[in-house]
Amino acid sequence: MSVTATTADATNSDHIYSTEMSNFSALQLSTVATAADDVAGVELNLWSLLLLLFPVATAFGNALVCVSVRTERNLQTVTNYFIVSLAVADLMVALLVMPLAVYVEVSFFTVLTVVRFEQFILNFKQFEKKFKS
Repeated sequence: MSVTATTADATNSDHIYSTEMSNFSALQLSTVATAADDVAGVELNLWSLLLLLFPVATAFGNALVCVSVRTERNLQTVTNYFIVSLAVADLMVALLVMPLAVYVEVSFFTVLTVVRFEQFILNFKQFEKKFKS
C-alpha cells in the first residue's frame, strides 16, 4: 500500500499543523507570561525593599548628626550649626521626598516593564501590519 498525498491533503494538513502549533504557542506563551509575572512580583518586592533602605539610612544618619551636636557640648560651634541645618534639610528630604520617589519608581516599574509577552507580540504585529500597509 503506497501513501500518496494530493495537494489538497497537503494544504489541509499544513493548515491543521499550523493551527495546532499556534494553539500550542499561545498556551506556551501564556504559561511563560504567568511565570514571568510571578518572578516579576518577587523582583519588584526585592527592588522596593532595596530602595526603601536609602531613605531609612539617610534619616538615621542625619538624625544622629542632629542628636550628637545637641548632646555634645564640644560640638556646638557655628560651623556645626551649619552642618545641623544641612542635616535637618536632608532629614526632611529623606522623610518627605524619598519615600514618594520610591513609590513612583516602583509603580512605574510595574506599569512600564512588567508587560505580558503576548500583549507585546500583538502590539508588534499590529505595528508591523500598519507599517507594511
